[in-house]
This record gives sequence, C-alpha cells and structure tokens, in this order.
Amino acid sequence: TKVLRHDEPQGLIRSKKHGGDLALGDAVVFLDCHVRPMEAWTESIVAHLRENPRRVVVPAITTLDPDTWEEVSSFVVGTKMCMTWNADFTWCNEFPGPY
Repeated sequence: TKVLRHDEPQGLIRSKKHGGDLALGDAVVFLDCHVRPMEAWTESIVAHLRENPRRVVVPAITTLDPDTWEEVSSFVVGTKMCMTWNADFTWCNEFPGPY
C-alpha cells in the first residue's frame, strides 16, 4: 500500500485520478470513507476481473447500521451494474453485450 498526499486539497475525483495514474498493480481499488469491506471481499471482484480484464467491477451495495457498522440488509436486486454509452446505469442480472 502506498499513500499519496497533495500539498493542497485537490478534491475526490482529481485525487482518485492521480492515484489511478500512478498505480502499478493489475487492479486498482478505491474505497471511500463510508465503505466497510466484508470478509473475503476481494475474491469475487478479482474473479470477475480475471474472467474479463476490460470490466469495471462494482461491489454490491448494502445498508450498514451507522452505529455498529453491521450489515442491516443484503443487496437484493441485480448483480451487475449495466451502463450505457449515455452514462446511464441500472442494476441487472444479465447485460445484452459481450462484457
């Protein structure tokens, strides 16, 4: 793990872009301050990336109790984030395309 810091605040997106540009690994993961990775969270993400390295993998989003950070509800809709060229997205189970 390498921590990069700017001399002056750059904002969320510019900072992530800078970190992504400097990353040396095969996969880059950004976790925001409200994210709690679950046990073995990397296994599914890495499996999807190995299956097709052109994918952008997004983990399931669940609800957490703000006091305990315990999972309150599981993700119950589609398992894929399907994005269009218009930058619209929806959660789905299958996407009518090669990726």
